[in-house]
Amino acid sequence: MPAKSMPIKNDAACAEAIARIGTIRADLARIETEKAKAVAKAAAAAEETASPLQEEEAGLVVAVEAYCAKERKRLTENGKSKTAEFKTGKVAWRKGQAKLVIDPALEDKILDKLKKLQGFTKTKIAIDRSAVKTSLTDDKASPLKRIKGLSIEEAKETFSVTPTGAELAERKDLAA
Repeated sequence: MPAKSMPIKNDAACAEAIARIGTIRADLARIETEKAKAVAKAAAAAEETASPLQEEEAGLVVAVEAYCAKERKRLTENGKSKTAEFKTGKVAWRKGQAKLVIDPALEDKILDKLKKLQGFTKTKIAIDRSAVKTSLTDDKASPLKRIKGLSIEEAKETFSVTPTGAELAERKDLAA
């Protein structure tokens, strides 16, 4: 819904509008703080309710996994299947992807050796935006000016309202 715009006819009306903006911002900050506290309280209550269920679930998963590991040959028909079906659901054994592990202490030495072998390293080239901007802005004869697609977008002016005497207080820890 678009904001209602009210015409302001003089400095006194403008000052009054700025004061109202300050009051509104303080009210909004208070509402946001109350909302965050309510959300934190609800989240804490939900966690407290969920915790025993999560613990029970974890224990049951361990027990089911232990039973299925013991019965794996039978359940998978000697490895013909990776899944075992029960009346109430199924279990499955899946092997994850192999992962390359690089010893951080040897990473520089490994990188040097891989550079010599070609095809095992990548080099990323990126535009140095700061250098290009400086060249386009400061150097009238910059060869970069001939590159299609490069331009400097002028900074846009913004407008702000800062009511005095109604500074918003720093938000305290919301969980309190």
